[in-house]
Amino acid sequence: MINTYDNIVKLISHGESDKVEFKTSFQKEVIESIVTFLINENPVTTPVTTPVTTPVTTPVTTPEENVFNLIKENNKITKRELAEKLNISKDGITYHIRNLSKKNILKWTGAPSTGYWKILDSGKIIK
Repeated sequence: MINTYDNIVKLISHGESDKVEFKTSFQKEVIESIVTFLINENPVTTPVTTPVTTPVTTPVTTPEENVFNLIKENNKITKRELAEKLNISKDGITYHIRNLSKKNILKWTGAPSTGYWKILDSGKIIK
């Protein structure tokens, strides 16, 4: 079909044919749509005049910011709870926490089951 299409475009673009015949109805429909699009003599020229008035109210946050904000609300939150609340995998949570730790923004303090998240520098996450 690509060869047929290329040949049609060549014929039309060189002015050698204004009518093309096809062997199958599927090829005809597809190629006619493409050719009509390419040689449309009446392109849409009406400008869009309706202004966009809906304000953007949803804040844009990164996954790290989401993790940080939940930890700030509850410094004993588990990775499993973070994963559930943010609808991402536990491995994803581990990845973001590792990045936050590398940036010296937070760290885990205490035993694995009884410890808590300590915020070291919240200014690094705030834009």
